[in-house]
Amino acid sequence: MEKDGVEEAFDRFSNLPVPIIHRIMSFLPTTKDVTRVAVLSKTLNSVCHSYPILDFDQRSWKKIMGFDSFLDFMQKSLQHRRESNIDIEIFKLCVIDHDGKSDQRIDESIRFAIEHNVKELDLRFGDYWIRSRYKCYGQLYTLPKTITTKSIVVLNLVGLAFKFEDLIPSLNLVEHLSIELCSVSSNFTISSSKLKTLELQNCKGLKTIVVDAVNLQYFSHSTFTGSSEISLGDCKSLKYVKLDNTAITDDWLKNHLSKLLLLESLILKSCKILGEIDICHQKLKHLALLNCDKLVKAKIEAPNLVSFYFYNKSRFPVITLQCSSQIYADLILFGISPTNDEQFMNFKNFLGSFSHCKSLSLTLPDMELSLLEELRNALRSPLLSLKHLRVQLFSSSRSLPELLDILLCLSPYLETMCITSKYKENFEEVVFPLLFFCSFLGPSLIVLMYFSLVS
Repeated sequence: MEKDGVEEAFDRFSNLPVPIIHRIMSFLPTTKDVTRVAVLSKTLNSVCHSYPILDFDQRSWKKIMGFDSFLDFMQKSLQHRRESNIDIEIFKLCVIDHDGKSDQRIDESIRFAIEHNVKELDLRFGDYWIRSRYKCYGQLYTLPKTITTKSIVVLNLVGLAFKFEDLIPSLNLVEHLSIELCSVSSNFTISSSKLKTLELQNCKGLKTIVVDAVNLQYFSHSTFTGSSEISLGDCKSLKYVKLDNTAITDDWLKNHLSKLLLLESLILKSCKILGEIDICHQKLKHLALLNCDKLVKAKIEAPNLVSFYFYNKSRFPVITLQCSSQIYADLILFGISPTNDEQFMNFKNFLGSFSHCKSLSLTLPDMELSLLEELRNALRSPLLSLKHLRVQLFSSSRSLPELLDILLCLSPYLETMCITSKYKENFEEVVFPLLFFCSFLGPSLIVLMYFSLVS
């Protein structure tokens, strides 16, 4: 009876309409899992062969089969698909163990996807995480030149070698294009009315980027060398721009911002040429200045700005903020230690730039905490108008009363305070004095403390 019940359940599953079975299969992680479902019945086997999503990921097979066995399995699976002659919606291929040499099985799988009018093509070669961390390209697989199709809407390429000119015939309908850790031709030029998302991450050999895409909304570029020149042309629809280690200048930033009127998010990371920037933008909501070492002055006029992130290991720039009082600022003060009165005054003025913020978050070690302690002798607290403060400590030898004394002198009119720490050795020592202090501080100040323990 039990066996009959199981068979009846399979029959009910098999009798579902094909689109519904395909929908259920879409929740399975890879093609390997779809293949397992196919053996349950002849009906499911037939439906699986018409499933329009193919995902071959060597990482999920590595423990049970080697490189050649994985490619043989993929080739066999595609051979069954050829008989159905059904279009492919999504084709994903991730290969970790390869020596960079061309392999007929890989090339044929890519051609198969193209011949079956694939809409989303995702090709990944090598261990992306390791190569990004250690800034190396490793072995690159040469992309077949026969990749010419007008059906692709989403194209993701990682760890490949190719000339961008060979891709142009395939980009007529592409809306989302991502190229990472690839070796490409030195000039990247694209003109498209369809393109909405463009990511160019750490591409070897890339020197010039020219983008003319009137409907582009998302642009991200990073490089190991910092030598790429960028022109965003007539990209008036851009809402998100991230530049990492790019050689943009103060004038480049000012000129482009004057044209990108719909921009909402701007992230500038390790842009080491920037010195004095002037950001005046009506739509900008999110701004991040991260590790721009030579930045000495930033004038920011953005009435709709709601979040500002800052991190710099070399200096405290002069920052002028003209924005909404609802802004949240997150400052990482790590590795900057003023050595004279002038530098200390720069630190005080820098911190005072965020007094009017609705909420301020400070991330700092014990060394930088001593800078806050010295500010108690100042004639005027630098964060006099601040109402909400969050402090994350990486290490501290101070007791809770000392911490509260420092922070309350820094911001005497706080309504809420949150102190977090990643070290558990002071956990019992700090929590109980906190409850004691709360009883004397009164309802006007709510002090919250949370310790995230690490093993």
